[in-house]
Amino acid sequence: MLLAAQLLCAADYFPLQPGHQWAYRCSGAACSEETVVVEVLREEEVDGRRYVVLRGFGGALAWLRQDDEGVIRALDRRSGSEQVWYKFGASEGETYPTALDPCSPVAMIASENASYAGPAGRFSDALRIYYPPALCSDAGLTEEYFLAGAGLLRRTEVTIAGPRSYDLIYARTKKGVILAEPHLGFGVAVDRPVYVVNRMPPEIPGEAVPRMTVRITLRNTTEEPVRLRFPTSQRYNLEIRDSEGQPVWRWSDGKAFLMVYGEEEFGPGERNYVETVRLAGPEGQPLPEGRYLLQAWLATETPRGWSASVEFEVRHVH
Repeated sequence: MLLAAQLLCAADYFPLQPGHQWAYRCSGAACSEETVVVEVLREEEVDGRRYVVLRGFGGALAWLRQDDEGVIRALDRRSGSEQVWYKFGASEGETYPTALDPCSPVAMIASENASYAGPAGRFSDALRIYYPPALCSDAGLTEEYFLAGAGLLRRTEVTIAGPRSYDLIYARTKKGVILAEPHLGFGVAVDRPVYVVNRMPPEIPGEAVPRMTVRITLRNTTEEPVRLRFPTSQRYNLEIRDSEGQPVWRWSDGKAFLMVYGEEEFGPGERNYVETVRLAGPEGQPLPEGRYLLQAWLATETPRGWSASVEFEVRHVH
């Protein structure tokens, strides 16, 4: 049973869970937009069956579910019937009917170990689906590549303006970012969107103040390192502002830093700074109820050249 579960997981070529996202870059003269984002928005129950709502290419919504045999079925909202989009459990060389594109009603599993090279990487174990020419002379799908656990790697189409391809540049599932093209980025994350101040009696001074875990991330997955220049020994800073934009807390207040110039070369790789922040004002009392903005930046010689922010809320329970 464990082996069967592992095999089923390995064959998950289209992970369909809410929150999953894929970003694609279009290439070819027929591209109407340079990038496209495909995402699973939510789950819905229709006639006793659970579906996920997918916003796909062109922004169209689709209600999908995957059965135990690896078949992706799409719900026709008008008729209430289901149609096959993908049959991932089919054997290599097997054809099957598909309603994914009206100009391409037949698909074939061309290879279960196809080679693929694109922005997100090189793979030798991709699933290649081939769409034979059929109903439309100047429109339809030609082929797709999928990677188990990641999703669609590439889609190639024929259009009246010529061929075009969509290649994966970013994929995020509940497991995190699993595939991405080389990139340079800076961000800040907190451990929850709402922090609760417990004012229920008897209130214990100090314990009512909620704590926030903050993670600042600098990521460079390109082959070219970046040079960071710091005028002091300080490497980063944090600041909280209220809904009116007024600062209520700053991490560096009351801290002393050496007046020593520093220069670092970073990448490829990832660097994280983690802090625990007490959500209290200058007098040590919990922050009032409301929405706040946490800003983070590297303390480089270019003021806030590397910066990011995130909103959060403070609620009081009496």
